[in-house]
Amino acid sequence: MGPFTEFFRRFGSNDAGAVTVDWITLSSAALVGGIIAIYAIYGAGVGALTAEVNSITTTAFATGPGPVPVIGGG
Repeated sequence: MGPFTEFFRRFGSNDAGAVTVDWITLSSAALVGGIIAIYAIYGAGVGALTAEVNSITTTAFATGPGPVPVIGGG
């Protein structure tokens, strides 16, 4: 047996990280589902908040370091 054949045989039989991969996949699916649910409920508000955050970050990157703006006015 060549070194690659032995490597792939051991790699295929090792399932030590399988639970981690499952956990990350399920957690990601739950997060995306939550984002979709929030957007479905608060669609217009989320769009406005996203536009405001985009405006603040664009301004902050354009002007450089300075005071931290407050979201929601002020």
